Amino acid sequence: PPAPAAPAAGDGAPPPNQVTRDARDPDRRFCPQCGNTWQPRESRADQTLLLHCRNCGYAEPAHSPVVYENRIKKEVSTRLDTINPEVTQDPTLQRMRGARCESCGHDEAVLFQAESGAFAASLSLIFVCCGCGYKWVG
Repeated sequence: PPAPAAPAAGDGAPPPNQVTRDARDPDRRFCPQCGNTWQPRESRADQTLLLHCRNCGYAEPAHSPVVYENRIKKEVSTRLDTINPEVTQDPTLQRMRGARCESCGHDEAVLFQAESGAFAASLSLIFVCCGCGYKWVG
């Protein structure tokens, strides 16, 4: 197939293989010619990634080899001060005798596994004293 024609000098298009910059689109998600979204395309001849517009056919080299990056941001954290001491009243939670409280010396506590945050990654158990509501990780 014939190579696409080079843009005319007066149409405002950048020279071939030049990356356009637009303050309105700093992440370069849209075609600078028509405003449609880019589609990734491989240039097999020189093994580079191109950003191609399906609407107008404009293409230019990608500034990064990453086509898509899914960043999962988890802001929920389990901090002991956010746990309500009233969880000791919950009959569905497991209770343990012999878990001595450092604060009051009571020997019964409810325990559960953290569902999120730093404690969840380590599979730590959270204990809450049935006597005073003191919380600790074990």
